Amino acid sequence: MIIEYPSYYKRFNCIASKCKTSCCSAGWEILIDKETADFYKSVPGEFGDKLRSKIDFEKQSKFKLEPNGRCPFLNENNLCDIYINLGEDHLCQICTEHPRFYECFKDRIECGLGIYCEEACRSVLSQEDKFTTYTEETNEIFDCDYNEEVYDYLRDNRAKIFEYLSDKSMSLNQKIADILWFANTLQQNIDSDMLDDEDIFNVSSVEQKNIEPIFKYLLKLEQNDSNWFNYLNNSFEIYKNNMDKFDLFEKENSDIQKYLQNLAIYYIYRYFLRGIYSEDILSPIKFMAVSIAIIKTLFFCKWIKQGNLNYSDCIYIVKKYAEEIECNDDNIMNLHIACYEVGDFSTENLLSLYV
Repeated sequence: MIIEYPSYYKRFNCIASKCKTSCCSAGWEILIDKETADFYKSVPGEFGDKLRSKIDFEKQSKFKLEPNGRCPFLNENNLCDIYINLGEDHLCQICTEHPRFYECFKDRIECGLGIYCEEACRSVLSQEDKFTTYTEETNEIFDCDYNEEVYDYLRDNRAKIFEYLSDKSMSLNQKIADILWFANTLQQNIDSDMLDDEDIFNVSSVEQKNIEPIFKYLLKLEQNDSNWFNYLNNSFEIYKNNMDKFDLFEKENSDIQKYLQNLAIYYIYRYFLRGIYSEDILSPIKFMAVSIAIIKTLFFCKWIKQGNLNYSDCIYIVKKYAEEIECNDDNIMNLHIACYEVGDFSTENLLSLYV
């Protein structure tokens, strides 16, 4: 078996106190694996006493967060007291692995960096080179239940999608529209047990639809931050009142095309092959298209509000969206379900957002 990871994966390092929005202060539940919890129970001295007083050892061990959502071991300098006192080897598994993710298949483990981390988001958005991955041998073995012929079909076609996205002769809008239609065709092939070779081709323009139904659907999900729904509502009002400036926004902010293309690659790399377990591969592509459309709209609203859009703004917006959607299992599941069965998320309606 092999382990596969993007070219930027091993260059990632937590920036600790330099992080503007630390995961250690986000209010997320921090679970502690059994091996680490048992070690913390045995740490001697004053720091050991503090450890045990700030951990709930009932059932699944976890840190007792401060009222403001900070980890109790994130000090006033935004550095980790466990790291300082016990060393990196004695961080719990979640703290060691975050923001890495792993997708396991019969022949490989695919690794990546989740964009709900500021520095990981920066790593993803800043890529200049064509998307590439590297592999290493691993002794891990996973017993996965799926159709291997369909799996090979998906891997081959995902590679085709990555290659298509690297074509600089087309706009990103056109490429996403073409990939949407291509995925729609692949889904039909899988559903009919005919794994035919398909080409990606240009989709003609369709009747334009408004992004409002997608914004409204996001308001039906859970919000992790109590200000998230207000932010979405305010942003959509800005969008509605300034739609005539959208073309100017894209013209004056050409760099966002690179950021959004890198995001499209991230979503496809992370979610497309997951479809092997349900044999629904259209929904992950729709999720990518929905996410790019929403994030680009939020970029636009920020540009309207402050008169410019800088790289830090883009990092903040992408990270915020990821915190609300990808960091909530129910939200990402429900959004994928919507992509599968809600009319506003049909292939034709999503195409209208791009061509």
